[in-house]
Amino acid sequence: MWLILANLGQKWCEKMLTVNDLHPEAMDLAESAFLARKNGQFEKAKTLFHQALELEQQAASLLPPNEDSEPTRAILYRSAAALAYHGEQYETAERLITDALSGYPPPEIKQELNSLSEDVKFHRHLNHVQNQFEGKPLYLTGILRYADSTNDDTLGVVKLVELETNQKHSLLVPIALMKNVVRPYYEENVIITAFSDGKDVYLGGISLNTILASVSIRNVLQIPPVCSRL
Repeated sequence: MWLILANLGQKWCEKMLTVNDLHPEAMDLAESAFLARKNGQFEKAKTLFHQALELEQQAASLLPPNEDSEPTRAILYRSAAALAYHGEQYETAERLITDALSGYPPPEIKQELNSLSEDVKFHRHLNHVQNQFEGKPLYLTGILRYADSTNDDTLGVVKLVELETNQKHSLLVPIALMKNVVRPYYEENVIITAFSDGKDVYLGGISLNTILASVSIRNVLQIPPVCSRL
């Protein structure tokens, strides 16, 4: 009996050792991605987010959906979903959130997953805006300092002020999404993905312009106590 338990414990430790190899590497890539995005290297950032996501998904998939795997399993899936979100892979993010909730996530992580799910849904709506344009996106950084309605009942307008030049940009936003833009991002330093039809500029994506966002997905995972006893 003890031999069986020891073998099971050893297998668990091997999985955790693998997780603790994959997860830190994923987080290093994520921090590089946030830094690249802050420096205006948007395509490089997206590539790094995708690479980090691959590693974090591998780590999360190693743990079965049972109570013994928590909270590590939920943390890994939440982290992977956040990486997918930042890498603009919204369908993948939604799937990973569902995977996380299929286990036994602690209440605080469950709340974070639900909040992330709302962010993902919001950006999927913005994707519909992006799909209307064939040209390359415009990337703008600065402070969001103005929001109002327009003469068009379906559109609102926000203004971005560039920090270095004080240049102002007006961007149109579907009125149904205005509160999702204004509430979390007003007076914040943001990165905006925008698209132009030659006349007006439309907001197609928005995120905080800071590497501090990486803190929300970096978690230190500990080897379970059973490993130290083998």
